[in-house]
Amino acid sequence: MDQLLYDLKPVDTLLADAEGPPGRRRFFLQARKGSLLVTLLMEKEQVALLAGSIINLLSDIEDLSPVDVDEVPETSLERPLNPLFRVRQMGLGYEKSEQLFALFLQGLPVRRDEEDEDAEDSLPVVRFWATGSQMQAFSERALRIVEAGRPLCPLCHEPIDPDGHLCPRSNGHADPVVL
Repeated sequence: MDQLLYDLKPVDTLLADAEGPPGRRRFFLQARKGSLLVTLLMEKEQVALLAGSIINLLSDIEDLSPVDVDEVPETSLERPLNPLFRVRQMGLGYEKSEQLFALFLQGLPVRRDEEDEDAEDSLPVVRFWATGSQMQAFSERALRIVEAGRPLCPLCHEPIDPDGHLCPRSNGHADPVVL
């Protein structure tokens, strides 16, 4: 059973960012409305998928007002980083009458009562509403954050670790790649 924890309509800020060294980064999504700050933990692939989906959705909506990303200020993660939950599923929507986008984020199941085996697990959900400009700025920043990680090996397309990379495609016939 879904449990809507927060419904921020519209958000003041919406951003994705990462903490930590490449290869060990943790990815976060943060939204703020007034004094309420909601932080969620995500996987790198989820951030990339969400950013790409937003770009596709923005391009599909014909009657959307022109997007001016310059009017959206560049912000960074706010402390403390206490994620509400780890994101499990994501959804996007568009409310045409208000020209607002809805971002639905669902967390991992939380057991309601450890002693009652018949109790249903709850699925925490948050919903963030944002303008086209905010969504455009979010997706552009998110893609930059994802791409700022470890470089990919040109042969096997796997990330190159800072301490070196022994490419499986070289079959042991090349020195490890070190950055």
